[in-house]
Amino acid sequence: FCFGGSKRSMFRTAALCAALLVGVAQATVELSVKNHPRLPTGHAAILNVANSYNAFGGEAFVVKQVHGSDTAKTHKRSAHTTLPLTAKPVWSTWGWRSSVDIEILGLRANTEYVYHVTLADGETQSITFETSDTLEGMPDMVVETVDTTKMADGWTWTSVFPAPNQNQTDEHKYFTATVMLDEDGEVAWVMDCDTLFKGTPYWNLNENWCGITGTQSVLNNGNLLLLWNIYGAMVHIEDGFAGLVEVDWSGNIQMMWASTRDIPLWSVPLLPKPAVYVDTIVLNHQVDQLPNGNLIGIGFDTVELQCDGWEKMTKVYGNEMVEFDYHTGYVYNRWSMFDAIDVCSTADSTEIAYNGEWTHLNSFDLSNVESRNEMIVSAFYLGWIIAVRYADDDEGKAGSLKWVVGQGWEDPVSMVDYTSSLPRFDLSHNKNAGLTVDQDRYDPGQHNINVVPGSNGTKLLAFDNSAYDARGMGVPSRLVIYEISELPTDAEAPGQASVAWSYVDGGKSPFLGGAQYLDNNSVLGCFGALTNPDENWDNRACWDHSNCNQAHIVEVTEAGEVVFSVRVGGRDADGTCGDNTNSLSWNSYRALRVPVPSYATKA
Repeated sequence: FCFGGSKRSMFRTAALCAALLVGVAQATVELSVKNHPRLPTGHAAILNVANSYNAFGGEAFVVKQVHGSDTAKTHKRSAHTTLPLTAKPVWSTWGWRSSVDIEILGLRANTEYVYHVTLADGETQSITFETSDTLEGMPDMVVETVDTTKMADGWTWTSVFPAPNQNQTDEHKYFTATVMLDEDGEVAWVMDCDTLFKGTPYWNLNENWCGITGTQSVLNNGNLLLLWNIYGAMVHIEDGFAGLVEVDWSGNIQMMWASTRDIPLWSVPLLPKPAVYVDTIVLNHQVDQLPNGNLIGIGFDTVELQCDGWEKMTKVYGNEMVEFDYHTGYVYNRWSMFDAIDVCSTADSTEIAYNGEWTHLNSFDLSNVESRNEMIVSAFYLGWIIAVRYADDDEGKAGSLKWVVGQGWEDPVSMVDYTSSLPRFDLSHNKNAGLTVDQDRYDPGQHNINVVPGSNGTKLLAFDNSAYDARGMGVPSRLVIYEISELPTDAEAPGQASVAWSYVDGGKSPFLGGAQYLDNNSVLGCFGALTNPDENWDNRACWDHSNCNQAHIVEVTEAGEVVFSVRVGGRDADGTCGDNTNSLSWNSYRALRVPVPSYATKA
């Protein structure tokens, strides 16, 4: 267009061509917003920065900075994309154009944002847009208390899923999700099974009652580890299978694992591919990454036996801890509860009759491995905190018992005498704790045991479910710290322990729950299944269809002050709990405070 033709035409177009070329040099960029390819549009977006199409060659530009906030200026967000980023000209049928996509994460649903883009040459452009709804199916989440001046830094990571009494009959409406709450307790990042597996080789898992209900941990590389299962396999052991998935903050799947031992034959064709297969029964509850890169987590283990008083040979599901290779799934180490505790002396007949489970491990802590060779686990059905040897030592083999924190319950009756034969602790009153004597008790069942950092391994934090009338503990649930002042030497010389701190929320969460000790010496608690009206664990009364469950996530200071409080689900203002297709009865497995993502800053 600007070259060739007669001399007259060349002179006539010279001014026009010069003007066009000057326009290219001075052209400003244009901003537009697109849907995020992996994450929900209520919480993520793609900000496109581009200059105009032209036929004469494009102009590169450099995006130096991107920052934004909601228009009410309550919170700020920057770009998840690494900056600076250069946009180079690309030819298409429309002409030359330079364009880059900037990823924006951590947004709140139904919120208006304004974003500012600054180029290396100093030019700044702005755009205003509004996010859409959060994921369909999400429960109501009500923020009650937020005091950022007293809270520990970070976002709160939890999970939401229907309570067992929901009786959902439509798998396409069965909703579970992993959820991040920002510093103000608002949903800022969320993925359900559909979001997680859509457009991937694993999409078929969504057609088989896929759930995200178990472990959530941050890997060594900063990515997120989630536990998924089909047909409720995390607790309905023989009904399906479970696995792990590693995702980055953009929602991209980086790695996939499945536990394959003893899975039902009908489910073999459903196994994800490509994936790493791990030889254990249903990975469940908690999986973490070790400093060497291996993964370690809880699986199930089985034996068939007939204890005195049992009518027949019974398959008993205990638990094992497994350490396996991140890349291959090869199992390097196993620690089985069958090697630590006697089944017939401790198996609760009610739980054995229900689903064959004996121990029901739900958490572990490795903080005392180096100093004391202790792997500490929580056995919900036994109501014990148990330490086993992590490695062989002079006193026993790896996996053998070191001690138990707990008492002997009366089902079976042999458990009382058996407990007295074990290295254990006498519980005394801690006069310095400022607690009433009714707090001096062991847990009839607990979740999320962890060693308090900086305590030299002597303080154990747990979520005490209580709410178990048959064990004389039909009392409200609590967060509790046990302090060990003296270790047991043998069964004849028990150690000494006391309750150093507790927080009672006032309600009963007979199952589920979480506890995490935070950097500011506060405790993050998850009362994962508060019942309304109050019910106990006995005969699964808490699962009755007339009961409405609710999760309550709190941060509590040492002095017992609640500085963060969010409720998930529960009865509405009219006192109703919905129905099978729109239940308000919700649970949460546990909560975890994680570092604030790099793209999110406080206002």
